[in-house]
Amino acid sequence: MKTKLLLASVLALSVQQTVLAQTDALGYSQVNMTMGNQYQNRVFFNLADANMTSQPANTWDIAFYRNSAFAFGSRINDALDIQVYAVSTNLADWDNINLNNESSWGEPLYNPDQTTDISQGAFEQGP
Repeated sequence: MKTKLLLASVLALSVQQTVLAQTDALGYSQVNMTMGNQYQNRVFFNLADANMTSQPANTWDIAFYRNSAFAFGSRINDALDIQVYAVSTNLADWDNINLNNESSWGEPLYNPDQTTDISQGAFEQGP
């Protein structure tokens, strides 16, 4: 019985790896990833080694991006209803910011709905 289970496990593993390694007529590999129900996970794919990483979507608030000294940015996790406001551009006002005045801050800033430039998040949308 143990031998049959081992053989079935080895066969299943080899079939799974074969599916991931298949390429089309142009030489492209097809990879299937899932984010789960209601996008509960964030999935990342490393093009260099074809490694996939999945993390729960509700485990971060702010993400920072830096590709070089001139390419950097930030993102907020809008799935957690995190809101960013441009309260004041005057540094002298920062000591007097009061959460009770939130209604006077204007509309919240969000990450743009685009994927061409991930460095432009909610914090970069302000004045």
